[in-house]
Amino acid sequence: MKKVVSFALAFMMFLCFSIACFAADDSFTPSVKAKTAPEIITVRNESDSNDTTEYAATIVETNGSNYENVKIVNYVNTVSLNTVSYADKDKSTTNETIRKNLVTAYNEVMGKKNLGSLNKELNNVAAKINNTYDASVFVASDLFDLTVSDEYYQKMNSSNNVYLRVTFNIRLEANDRVPVVMHRDTETGEWKIVDEKNVINNGDGTITVYFNSLCPILFLKVSADRVNALSNGFICPFCSGSFCWGWLIGIIAVLIIELVIYLIYLLLKKKKNNG
Repeated sequence: MKKVVSFALAFMMFLCFSIACFAADDSFTPSVKAKTAPEIITVRNESDSNDTTEYAATIVETNGSNYENVKIVNYVNTVSLNTVSYADKDKSTTNETIRKNLVTAYNEVMGKKNLGSLNKELNNVAAKINNTYDASVFVASDLFDLTVSDEYYQKMNSSNNVYLRVTFNIRLEANDRVPVVMHRDTETGEWKIVDEKNVINNGDGTITVYFNSLCPILFLKVSADRVNALSNGFICPFCSGSFCWGWLIGIIAVLIIELVIYLIYLLLKKKKNNG
């Protein structure tokens, strides 16, 4: 019996020290935080100095991949562009369809469901940042819905070179990398990554994003904690910060199992002595 208990205890200790191995996961590790949508920076009409209206965005036409000299097709007024964060999904003013889309997006990201080949794409994006990185270094920082009125939406879809251009204040440092921007196609349920050339760091804390479709939007940032964890050989799926819940949960579970085994051993030993 002692040999059985010794083996069980040794096996439990092996599991405890192997948590890092089983926790290692090069898949996308989400940690969406419920907060308000990023602030939208308004723009003025560049061609009419008498127009003092603050516009929320612009519909622009690009010349292929050249974003230096874009043609402004329309200015989008503030009432025609709407953002709703995951944190605001349950407000009475939130459209039910938008609420459902945000809940679905959140559940899929947190559960790593319906992401298709996204992990492979994110691995490629991470490798471009640093060849030692993979998708596990990303942490989702913003989840919100972005919609425009039908008038502007139709103009957006009039050509492959026509985009909705929106500037967000995300307090990005001038030398920081822009976040990875993703969106979920509500018709197909497919997650897509916005081409990195369509996300521009303006150097003043803001980014400008060129959207060719609208639905729930997700911003991913490189987490310093996850980079450090990756360099140490593991990423724990329970972690979203510097404290590792995975280790704590694993150790507690192992201790409980060891205690149960030891109590069973004592009961059997007592029964044997009494017999």
